[in-house]
Amino acid sequence: MEKHDKTTDELTDKAPLVSKNNDPDVEATVVEPLEGEETAEARAERYLDQLKRAQADFENYRKRIARERSTLADGVKRDLFARFLELYDALGSALQHPAKAPPAAQPYVEGMQLIRQRFMSLLEQEGVRPIKTEGTRFDPEYHEAVATVKGEGEDSGFVAQEVRKGYLYKDILLRPAKVVVYE
Repeated sequence: MEKHDKTTDELTDKAPLVSKNNDPDVEATVVEPLEGEETAEARAERYLDQLKRAQADFENYRKRIARERSTLADGVKRDLFARFLELYDALGSALQHPAKAPPAAQPYVEGMQLIRQRFMSLLEQEGVRPIKTEGTRFDPEYHEAVATVKGEGEDSGFVAQEVRKGYLYKDILLRPAKVVVYE
């Protein structure tokens, strides 16, 4: 095979070497890019822009994952707190008539009442709070009507009695309150 040397004509098709320095003793030449080629500076700027976009995308991804984790954790907590409320209600039912307990059992009754109070205190520290019901207007989002009773005209649509307490966790319904409503 024969080697092919580039001719002078082929070399002149390329961009000319241009001296950007006015000092004749210094041989500094700059090769101008061909049309359609990008300069190293333009390429660097493009890469920097791509890097900034990748960093922003990663930051958005990190924030989205953190939100999803928080939402998932809140969902797990809501389920757990709803189950704890059943236990809290059972303690309340067991302590419904403390006066009927024999005198020897009074220390146990008082101890159970303290445990129940601490239980609710712990739930409140975690963001669980009861829904206000009595004397408020019936709200199907937060109240579950189990019965109705006759009331005077201005009482119509208001909660007459609370049958079972309802609770919120961070303003999200954990359990609706069961109520009796005035007709």
